[in-house]
Parts: sequence; structure tokens; C-alpha cells
Amino acid sequence: METSPTLTRNPHWRLGETQNPLTGYAGLACIVVLAFSAVYMKNNDELNRTLIFDLRKIIGFFSVFLVMAFTEIVFFKVHRRNFEFSLKRELDAAAKMRIFFRMVALIVCLTGTGAIFVVATNWFPQFIIFFYVALPLILLLAPVYFYLLERYGRPDAVDDELLNFGRILFGKGEADRQSRKEHSLNLLRGVGVKGFFIPFMVVSCITFWNYWEMHATVALANLPFTGGDQAHTWSLFFKAFIDLIILIDVTIASLGYLTSCRLLDTQFTSVEPTVSGWVVALICYPPFNILFEAYAWKFASYELTEAIYVSHPALSVFMACAIVILMSIYCWSTVVFGLRFSNLTNRGIIVSGPYRAVRHPAYASKNLSWWLAFICYMLVEQQILWISVLALLLINVTYLLRGITEERHLMRESHYKEYCERVRFRFIPGVY
Repeated sequence: METSPTLTRNPHWRLGETQNPLTGYAGLACIVVLAFSAVYMKNNDELNRTLIFDLRKIIGFFSVFLVMAFTEIVFFKVHRRNFEFSLKRELDAAAKMRIFFRMVALIVCLTGTGAIFVVATNWFPQFIIFFYVALPLILLLAPVYFYLLERYGRPDAVDDELLNFGRILFGKGEADRQSRKEHSLNLLRGVGVKGFFIPFMVVSCITFWNYWEMHATVALANLPFTGGDQAHTWSLFFKAFIDLIILIDVTIASLGYLTSCRLLDTQFTSVEPTVSGWVVALICYPPFNILFEAYAWKFASYELTEAIYVSHPALSVFMACAIVILMSIYCWSTVVFGLRFSNLTNRGIIVSGPYRAVRHPAYASKNLSWWLAFICYMLVEQQILWISVLALLLINVTYLLRGITEERHLMRESHYKEYCERVRFRFIPGVY
């Protein structure tokens, strides 16, 4: 739940050194291996009766985290950015009081987050179990983490916002109260980000693991691509590929929201401070995207029916491949963030992968893929659903505004200004 008030992450570094894409690629490789292993186990009568199979999602989730954290710590030494383990400072009374302030602030933040989670159970009822399991772990590990921070934290590291918030709660630090208030508001906005997105991402992760196992199992059972039912087989493989892509995306995204801490240098630098930035972001997610869900999603989703493969075989294969490529770019945009992915926040400027070409590759590729899927639907139905066209256009405009508001927020960071000078186009290379 930790943030950092520094506007420029590691300002003495060159642009792009905050996050190496290798971390995300390691996580990607781990997810792919686990995904195919899960399908293999599901189809093996001996393995699918074991405890490992029953716990495969939990084991897989922690395995991906460990692989990515190992990559960050061993290869890139991220723990040295905020910690110096040769210091071994003694904990005096003031240090113990700072640990106490952080714990109280953390409990207040967890209470607020828990309240948001309780509301979120209206849409994600199964998530609250995850919170009940995670809460004791957080409360047990937090004092250890705060102890390490006090004893081994780098002396040039700025005060974290949990500490600032704790001081405000106890009326300390009046001389610098305005600055502490700004830091605390940034922290509370971070609580809002976690409270809203963690339930959605974790439930989506579980859902798409289930979809992947189901569709991949059925698709493999229908091999090879011969006989008179090729349309059915193509449809199944397309669904399985899309499931795998989204599974990779939401798994890495979930870890990004859950792992903000100084030990991994993944703390929030800043959180979107404007109402407009929050509105255009949240309207893209349940329950606020009701217009898109009602009038566009069932037509623009990636459920290419068998009818399109029968009526337009060549075109359907081309469109399916194009959608898979676009969604792969969308997923790639998340992967290169590694453990630093989250909406509405700045955790370091990413310049690798598709971000070398445009500033918002995820938004561009996802919106284009929706239009391709919608065109396929209209080809089958042989009619134009104008209300759905309008809904898609509105969501396109919303994503355009998301890009603009994100840039407005990130322009507070000197590295992002340099990035914009290097990458001129927002959505489409050479166009805009």
C-alpha cells in the first residue's frame, strides 16, 4: 500500500532504467508453462485428483510472483534502490514510534480498502474470501517489513506516505503539515485504486484460468484441422488463444496491484489527482461500463461464432488472426510493466516493448480489436446495429480521453516529458 512522493523515480537514472522488460517476459514464460501444464493435468485422470491440481491457481499465482520478484532482485538488484543492508542501524525510540505510525496508518488503509471490497462483493462475491486470507498475512508481514525499512532503509530515501499519514493521524509534524497532507491524500488515492481494481483483476484472473482450461481442453480434443467440422475447431482455438492472452494480462496486472513496496521499488510515485482522470478510467470497468456492456460488448466480444467461419472462411481466419495479434500487443503492453502495472498511477516510465512506437499501445490495439470483432458479427447478421456502433464510438472516445488525462498526470514527471519528445504518437504510429 506504499507510495513515494518523489515526482521523478530515480532521477539520476536515464529514461527507461526503472523497469527492465525481462521481468515481465519471465512472468510471461512462467504463465504459459503453468497454463499448458494445467490443461495437461486436467486431461490426466491421475493428476487431476491430486492436491496440487486442486491448488493449481494459488500455486501458479505465487509461482509467477516468485519468478518475477527473483528476476527483479537477483538480476536488477532493485532492493538496493531503497535499502542498504550494510547499514544495520539500531532501532531507537523514534524509530519504533515510526513503525507504530506506519502500522496504524496501514490498519486505517486496510479498513478503507476492506470497506471498498465489501461493496465490490456485489459484483465479485467470491473475492472477499481472498481478502480474508490475505489480511492476516499482511498484518503479520507488515511489522517485519517496517522493521527492515527502519534498520536498512537508505538514508537518502524520502519518508514514505504511510509514515506521513500516521503522523497526521496523531497530530505530529505540524510544521510540515501541508506537505504531509498532500502525501497522505496521494496515499488515500492509492487505497482507492487498490480497492477498486484488485477485486476486478483477481476475479478476472480466476475466471480466465477457468476459461482457458475449458476451451483449450475442448480445442485440443478436436484436432487435427481436418474433416467437415473445421469451423468448429477454428472457433474453439480462437477462443482458447484469446483466453490465454487475457489470462496473461490479468495475472500480471493483478500482481502489479498487489505488490507495491519499496523492497521491489514498485511503490506508487503518484496517483491521478483529478476527478476527470478517475471518471474516464473507471467508466471502462464494471459496474460503470453498463452502456458498453448492454449495447456493444456482446457484439464486439471475442466470441466469433462458427457461422462466420462457415459463411466467410478465408476472411474469418484473417480476422481471427488479426484480433489475436492486436490482443497480443495489448497483453504485451501489460507484460513490459512487470510488477509495476496499475491504472491511474505513476510507478516509473515504461519505454520498452510497444511503448517504443506509441504512448498508448494497449488502448489502440484493444479498441481496434473490438471493431474487428464487431465487423465479424455484422457480416453474420447482415445488419448494422447503430446503437452498438454509437456505444463503441463512445468507448473509443473514452479511451482517447484516458490517454489524454494520463499524459496530463504523467507530465509532472520529467522522465515522461523526455519520453514524449522521443515517442511523438499517442495511438497510431505516423498518424496520431
